[in-house]
Amino acid sequence: MFEKGDHIVYGNNGVCVVEEITRMQMKGIDCDKLYYRLTSVTNPGSKFFSPVDNDKVVMRRTMTKDEAEELIKGLPGLSPLPVPEDKFREELYKDVIRSCDPEKAFRIILTLYRKKMERFKQGKKNTSIDERYFKQIENNLYSELAFALGRDRSEINDYIKEKIG
Repeated sequence: MFEKGDHIVYGNNGVCVVEEITRMQMKGIDCDKLYYRLTSVTNPGSKFFSPVDNDKVVMRRTMTKDEAEELIKGLPGLSPLPVPEDKFREELYKDVIRSCDPEKAFRIILTLYRKKMERFKQGKKNTSIDERYFKQIENNLYSELAFALGRDRSEINDYIKEKIG
């Protein structure tokens, strides 16, 4: 269980702070059930309520600075994730997003970047699905890295390039 003030990754909503742990006083809601009241760190106007025992949305502690740096340091050794044919590709992207797994996110980013470069060499544009999920996965991951490293989101791409050469 998280405590008030903890920073967590809350599914596709990114880094949130646990503002309080409370019971909901609403008709039709079990008044004994505990909920987290969460506020998005990247979009402070976004607030969420999630049951403490929620098993449908991934909630985990954010990476520490050391974990973020270790993840970045290991990037050169990561292999791309094999992307299935078009029919199943979008489901893979959604699974990676739902998992909130930073290593899988980096592997998909690597995969999609390489795929984009191959298409570019062939004189083709990136597919809209690949582009949309690339941006979404990159934004989710880079926002958490920015938080963990105490940096601005806009600095993360250059920071990663600097660290891995």
